Amino acid sequence: MSDPALPTPVSPRWLHALAVCTVVVTFPLLILGAEVTTKGVGMVDPQGLRTPWHIFTVSLKERGLGFLVEHSHRTVGWVVGVFILALAVSTWCVEPRRWVRILAGLCLLAVCVQGMLGALRVQLQTWLGPNIGEPLALIHGCFAQLVVALLVAVALFTSRSWARPATLAAQPSELNALYRGAICLVGLIYVQIVLGAITRHTNYWFGPRLHLLTAFLVTAVLVGFSVRLAMLKGAGGPLRNVVRWLWGILALQLFLGVEAWLTKFQSGTALWSQLQPLLQPSTIAPKTDSLFELFYRGVVRHPDFIRSIHLPVGALLFSLSVAVLLYLWRNVQVEQSLRPQLTPHQEAAA
Repeated sequence: MSDPALPTPVSPRWLHALAVCTVVVTFPLLILGAEVTTKGVGMVDPQGLRTPWHIFTVSLKERGLGFLVEHSHRTVGWVVGVFILALAVSTWCVEPRRWVRILAGLCLLAVCVQGMLGALRVQLQTWLGPNIGEPLALIHGCFAQLVVALLVAVALFTSRSWARPATLAAQPSELNALYRGAICLVGLIYVQIVLGAITRHTNYWFGPRLHLLTAFLVTAVLVGFSVRLAMLKGAGGPLRNVVRWLWGILALQLFLGVEAWLTKFQSGTALWSQLQPLLQPSTIAPKTDSLFELFYRGVVRHPDFIRSIHLPVGALLFSLSVAVLLYLWRNVQVEQSLRPQLTPHQEAAA
């Protein structure tokens, strides 16, 4: 990796736009993947590998909503794969920094692994049963978060903001403390993601309990970290905007978490009607039998959809925290490279 104290080569604007578009198209994939788990339709088609256009070759009205959700997830997965392939090839052709080219190649490798995990989950569960398929589904969901974080890193490294010199004027001890805090925050959020996946994919007793308790810890660490980050000298408008985004996404995620908890563990007793989810399915008879209305009423209007939205918002919080960590890492590296190097005699005298 190049010296962070030196001027950073500027990537073409269109390459950064492609990286941002690639990140954006991954979020519908995350939502559909969450819906597959929420509705339990991962095995609606026992064949793992299908052609990208398979969804257009069958009668979805006869197959039902589960087939539509599952194969929409697979089709969007192919689309995301094409975007990442284009990003990797474009980066290798025009990006001047070798380490960024390698990172783009790792994104392509990661999405290939992710696709194979999804296909193997279905195929192995068909052959060997749920004892094999369900753990792979959990790994598939957790690994997806790392793929998104890699894509966000490529989008950050190709941006104009990364090309600008590091400007955080802070004491080395303060900067290092923030850097360590960012590492702790990213690690905690990912642990929370794994616990959420355990809650969604398994019936282990510790999953929901630890997921709920860790939410308090993540909130406390994120608020404390973001306050210190906002008070840092040299923290300009972009960094303060990142802090505002962290707070906004955290508030949204906490609200979605409460609603997701109620939809998953709600009570059917009238005595506890105040604990019913806010979003309720529509009782109005559909006017048509179109696929769009089937998807809208069966997915968007269903209370469980909040559980599915909870996952990509968590991915957004994790990815933004990774971006902040990388930005602080760069400032730490610049500060260390500009620090005067003492000779062995001077070190001994000190």
